[in-house]
Amino acid sequence: ERKSTTVSLSRAEAIDVLKHMQGQHRQSKGHFRNYLIFIFLNIFALRRNEVVWLTWDDVNFHENSVNVYQKGGSIKLLPIPANIMAFLELFKASYPSNSAYIFRPIKNNTTKELNKPLTTSYIYQLVEKVAKEVVPDKKITPHSFRKTFIELSIANKEDFVAICNATGHTNINTLGYYCTNDKLQHNAVHGMARMV
Repeated sequence: ERKSTTVSLSRAEAIDVLKHMQGQHRQSKGHFRNYLIFIFLNIFALRRNEVVWLTWDDVNFHENSVNVYQKGGSIKLLPIPANIMAFLELFKASYPSNSAYIFRPIKNNTTKELNKPLTTSYIYQLVEKVAKEVVPDKKITPHSFRKTFIELSIANKEDFVAICNATGHTNINTLGYYCTNDKLQHNAVHGMARMV
């Protein structure tokens, strides 16, 4: 079986990354934006190209949901939990802009154009930088959060359909590619042994 070689985080490491970013989010617009980027990578299991193209029009503030344009052109609708919606609303109110994009440059010394999305390479470099500060012994990439989401969801005994609804996978067999947990630890035998 082919398995993903992407490095994932433990639950504690994923929490540490978010806490690290949350601790800085009140410092500036850039820090707050970057904290939201990590939330969308970590909690929503988005790909970096899905993150950069998110617009304010994609967010339904009344229904607490967001439309995400996936690779292949399909759209998935995701719920936004109340605590994360509060952060989005605070960010929008604190830093109003005419830009359609949620994650846009703060400054642009070359062309001065700010009404555009961040680049996917910016997201990659941001994740690399933060990972070196929080989990320096691991090679973490933006895709690590997607893989971590799947592994932790399976460990939490989330329904496979629910996981696919979040990640946008159309086939539950794809989850097996990402789930590289130890097959001895992650095994139904442990649950059955409770009968003894």
